[in-house]
Amino acid sequence: MRYIISIFVCIILFSGCSKKPLDLGNPKILQQVKSKAVPFEQLQYRSDKLHYEKNSDKPYTGWVIDNDDQLFQLKNGKPDGTAGLFYPDGQLKGLFSTKDGKTDGHTREWWPNGD
Repeated sequence: MRYIISIFVCIILFSGCSKKPLDLGNPKILQQVKSKAVPFEQLQYRSDKLHYEKNSDKPYTGWVIDNDDQLFQLKNGKPDGTAGLFYPDGQLKGLFSTKDGKTDGHTREWWPNGD
């Protein structure tokens, strides 16, 4: 019984340590995310080093799109969650996770030919 509990505790601990980024290579997921994303131009970067929506005093939380070549999540004004980079033709160039403003966890990159 102790063995089973130990295994269960380890699974719980390690499953939360590294968060995989959302699969922005999936067209359905990408379309859903893009429909929720706020254009980067609608945000302000303020002296407290956080992003805010214009005319708001609360740091922004949600998806952001920048020039159709970057898509990322902000949480309380800092990059936190999935981020994707895209080639000019819209093909996925890179996919990574961020946490509290820094790259964290899984990172994947692709050549223009998809490899």
